[in-house]
Amino acid sequence: MQGIVIKKWLLGIVILSCSVKVFAQQDMQYTQYLFNYLVVNPAYAGYKEATNLQAFSRMQWMGVNGAPNIYSISVDGTAMGGDVVGWGGQLVNEQMGAHNLVSLFGTYAFRLRLNQRDDRLSFGLSAGVTQWQLNYNKLQPGKEMDLTYFAENYTRPEWRPDFRIGAYYNTPFFYAGVSATNLFANFSGDIRIPHLYVSAGGFISINNSFGLKPSFIYRNDFKGPGNIDINLLALLMKQLWVGINYRTGIYIGPIKASEVETIQTTNTLAFMIELFVVKNMQIGYSYDLSVMGTGWPGSHEISLSYTIPKKKTRQSTPRYF
Repeated sequence: MQGIVIKKWLLGIVILSCSVKVFAQQDMQYTQYLFNYLVVNPAYAGYKEATNLQAFSRMQWMGVNGAPNIYSISVDGTAMGGDVVGWGGQLVNEQMGAHNLVSLFGTYAFRLRLNQRDDRLSFGLSAGVTQWQLNYNKLQPGKEMDLTYFAENYTRPEWRPDFRIGAYYNTPFFYAGVSATNLFANFSGDIRIPHLYVSAGGFISINNSFGLKPSFIYRNDFKGPGNIDINLLALLMKQLWVGINYRTGIYIGPIKASEVETIQTTNTLAFMIELFVVKNMQIGYSYDLSVMGTGWPGSHEISLSYTIPKKKTRQSTPRYF
């Protein structure tokens, strides 16, 4: 089969039968969270001790009509007069077929200095609002479908509160974090499932021109198989990150026979690159592809970030995470 094209009326049937629940419960998956952990952990806010701005776009399953897309803008930094308080903000627009989710969050992080080496333990909270809605115009179902169902099962768009919490520990060459999302989100009578994130990684300096950064992140909503990303990035000449990501389903505890295929079809391989194009500006790109022969096309991510350092301040150690 040359390519995968899902017609809008067929996508409408899929949404009607199952996707409503899936989309309302599952977090979108990022590959380039490695370049800005704020997207998964609010305690990361202020880590770079400078104002950091990032624009991000994920285009999943390129060429598939109605495939998930996500766009976000984020900013974080430390409060004036010190580096104890981190702050941040994030605007996210998620699209899948006729579904659209807009989220706006503000973030506060309290950062504890543990020693003279500048090891830190941070605690963060993000509070915000989300709006979920269905765009009927994108469904365009055949005449045989009755839109009365959708009119009866979808309320008007409303802004709903949501919260995220997290903890983040870092040294100059190691980090570990845990966070939870969707703690109080409600869309049209359906509660979005909380997700747990556990991550850790380190930086190994080989010489002045080369270093390695292995890491992992584990996600779970406790309603089925979770998944884990295993990453390896290399820093070349302090100007270029290149790396690989492997994502696979993982189940803790007894596994049902019906869930084996679900776990296997989540296996993806991603290639990543981030380049320091000019001082304090980086552009990143990643490409995901399925490794289980599902036939789904690849997914693309693009990010652009810019760091505004504080005046008259000098970081004691580089920021590798």
